[in-house]
Amino acid sequence: MFRPIIFTLLLTVISISVVSAQTEKSDSDLTEEMNPILRTLDSLDNIDPIYRYKNILISNQLSNDSANSNLIPTFSDAEYQQKVNSIVSPIRIDYNPTIRNFIDVYAKHSREHTAKIIGLSDMYFPMIEELLDKEGLPLELKYLAIVESALNPNAVSRSGATGLWQFMYNTGRAYDLQIDSYVDERRDPYKSTLAAIEYFKDMYRKYGDWHLVIASYNCGPGNVNKAIRRSGGETDFWKIKNNLPRETRGYLPAFMAVTYLFNHLEDHNMYVIEAPFTYFELDTIMLDKSVSFNKIAEEVDLPKDVVAYLNPSYKKGIIPNTEHANKLVLPNEKIAVFEEKKSDIFSGNAYNEMATVTYQKKKIYHKVRSGENLSVIAYRNKCSVSDLKKWNGLSGTNLRIGQSLLVYTLVPVTSENVASVEVEEIDNNKYLYYTVQEGDTLWDIANRHNDVSVKELLQINNIYNSRRLKPGTKIKIKTTG
Repeated sequence: MFRPIIFTLLLTVISISVVSAQTEKSDSDLTEEMNPILRTLDSLDNIDPIYRYKNILISNQLSNDSANSNLIPTFSDAEYQQKVNSIVSPIRIDYNPTIRNFIDVYAKHSREHTAKIIGLSDMYFPMIEELLDKEGLPLELKYLAIVESALNPNAVSRSGATGLWQFMYNTGRAYDLQIDSYVDERRDPYKSTLAAIEYFKDMYRKYGDWHLVIASYNCGPGNVNKAIRRSGGETDFWKIKNNLPRETRGYLPAFMAVTYLFNHLEDHNMYVIEAPFTYFELDTIMLDKSVSFNKIAEEVDLPKDVVAYLNPSYKKGIIPNTEHANKLVLPNEKIAVFEEKKSDIFSGNAYNEMATVTYQKKKIYHKVRSGENLSVIAYRNKCSVSDLKKWNGLSGTNLRIGQSLLVYTLVPVTSENVASVEVEEIDNNKYLYYTVQEGDTLWDIANRHNDVSVKELLQINNIYNSRRLKPGTKIKIKTTG
């Protein structure tokens, strides 16, 4: 009588092991599908200096219940389904556990990044919506730019996809985006949106199904066609999903999650971090001469980083002189200043102002985030996996979220800046003497040197008017080293 019991127990153990293995594989697959999204969200950290320039803080919650501003609501599957059903769109929005996991990424795990994206939508969505509407395309396609780049025009993937819409080099060229030594229009929000729209139109003519159009945007029509063939001719995304590249399997669910969330921001008690600028706070000037960002920044009294952020398609900090006029984007209040000082701005040779970029090692401690592995961390910090393992005494590759890693990263240093710094010690306090370069502002200088603020620079150097710093002036900076 014991044999049947033992046999039954053995089958139970085997069944549990199989289910556990399947669950583990499923979790691993899900992590692989989410990694590109997490890396894209992390790229928003690179634009934090622009927020500091505008002194932007987290604004009030979208929810009216300020007493529960930190509350993250939870919903049952039935409640989620009801909310999804309320969305009216030409693109069918589905709901399932995979989509729910992506909703959690944006609404829970990466909540602050999503708050930035909500703010940045005021900078980019009016333009994207206008162009989509002009071509009669679903306005919901704007949410694809969030999945692609988190609305960061400077985002670059590990495979080299670039810009707001993450065009690869050859695809960008195929859709008439200029890419050369000085200009990369994949980073131009307006022109890359036009290119993305042409792609959407081409793929919709091919498939007549928005789900397949969105999938093809991620992996290309060749992979979609292959998945359809391997699925016996099925054309429903959910039926061909497992025959698509792993990253693409999570791509449409991420799009649906973002579309859902932007339709139910208040339900999720989301807050917004205002964008550095809104779409209507910016204007464009067309230029027929070359000019450097340094010169523009100096003359209109705007940090060079801000000029670069608003004009991301120029690769070397120069708007080149070409056969056609090139655009310059500035805040509305700086347009008149630019026009007034145009003769000074165009004086000199912009190409002679390019700095020679070198790199130096900087010791930092990196806190491991969800979805990161040694390869991702090494790629971001211009080092190798073996370096990371050696510096941190690691024998394997397993990491835990929150783990602190010692990293010697490479940071760019211009030759002018290296030559412009002197060191002096006074009363046991160490000071740097930095020689102001053309285009520098106190904000630029403070941003380059950790643990120093603009207020401290003003006090230490007895500066009363910071609006214009003359090149050649020496600025004293107290260091902590």
